[in-house]
Amino acid sequence: MQYLSFNSNQLYGTIPQSIEFLTHAYYLNFARNHLGGTIPQNITKLTRLNYIFFAFNQISGTIPESIGNMTSLMKISLENNQLSGTIPKEISSLSLLLLYLYSNQIS
Repeated sequence: MQYLSFNSNQLYGTIPQSIEFLTHAYYLNFARNHLGGTIPQNITKLTRLNYIFFAFNQISGTIPESIGNMTSLMKISLENNQLSGTIPKEISSLSLLLLYLYSNQIS
């Protein structure tokens, strides 16, 4: 599985820990659902990911510092969630084309 999109599907629950097994994925879109919980730490094992879209959910907690290991990332869309904390400095090592974090509680 390389391209996975569940955009606008009225999904509830959390992002599953088993997401780490999508080792060939380059695109993940769970935007515009009702997902809560935190961003799983093990998502940073997906080093081939180019796109993460988790916007417009109820995801809380912080952005994992190990996101800096995801060197293939080009677009991160986490806006309109309940994320808190600070933007990890490791994110600055990525060659991002797009980074959306607005409408969270990030400082």
